[in-house]
Amino acid sequence: MVISDRWEFICLDAEFADSRNNEILELSIYDISGEEIYHQYFKPIKTRKWNNTEKIHHITPAMVKDKPTFKECARDIQSIIDRVGYIIGFATENDIKHLKGSGIRHFTKKHVVNIREWYWLCLGRDKGYDMLNGPGLTVCAGDLGIYFPDDDAHSASNDAKVTLDCFVELEDKYMSGSDNYVTDIVAEFKRVYSEAQAEYHRLNARGRIFLLKSDGGGYRLKRLKIDESPDADVVESITVDDRFRAEYELRRRFLHRLLPDSSAYELNKRDLAYFRSYSNKYVPLRAKHYKRLLQMLVKN
Repeated sequence: MVISDRWEFICLDAEFADSRNNEILELSIYDISGEEIYHQYFKPIKTRKWNNTEKIHHITPAMVKDKPTFKECARDIQSIIDRVGYIIGFATENDIKHLKGSGIRHFTKKHVVNIREWYWLCLGRDKGYDMLNGPGLTVCAGDLGIYFPDDDAHSASNDAKVTLDCFVELEDKYMSGSDNYVTDIVAEFKRVYSEAQAEYHRLNARGRIFLLKSDGGGYRLKRLKIDESPDADVVESITVDDRFRAEYELRRRFLHRLLPDSSAYELNKRDLAYFRSYSNKYVPLRAKHYKRLLQMLVKN
């Protein structure tokens, strides 16, 4: 791994008073060489107790009662953010969201290196972990041979240091090799991950639509994943590339057949034939749109 400027990359982690607000209790920042260049505890302004998160990070109100507020330290933090081009973290979007909410700016042009994504692509995928629901930092570190006991987790300093160690291990073992600039490695990872993400969403959109007999008469539509089956008598079923699009288009097609005060449809032979012949294609740019349309249709 070749680095042109040790300040080009930072790795950060933060601990929070409450997930419902943006008040940060602790922030740690490391440079790419492994030196902690910033660490501070903060006294929150609005929150007085944080019993739920205290059980996780063990930061008590007494520990921060004499510390500066985040606002008092914001200029120093902003100067670090402004200087760097790459931000490493674990589930980085959460830390950045809270930093933005606390007044830190200029993240738009930063390259974000999310170690949870790197782990999934390089190791977690083969272990069967879901892209959107992977393990925490302790498991990821353990799988990479990095000693990180549970008692050390959820300290911003420890988490940031171990996240940086994970980055180095992933880059060294699974990515392009030590002769390339780290910026080139990150760009290559982004390209490969984007392709894997697109394939994940394509496969995850597939499913089956079932026609079930309704107890009150008529037929009910049921949408399920490709490997799921309904707990009811199936009249007909079809396999589709985009199950959300299929449910939306079929419900819209049968809307005039909806029984009064019911979610069931009174379908005739022509409707049943249409159901059997229905098919679709997964269109990435339209997938979220069909989900929203379906939510609106079902809600109304």
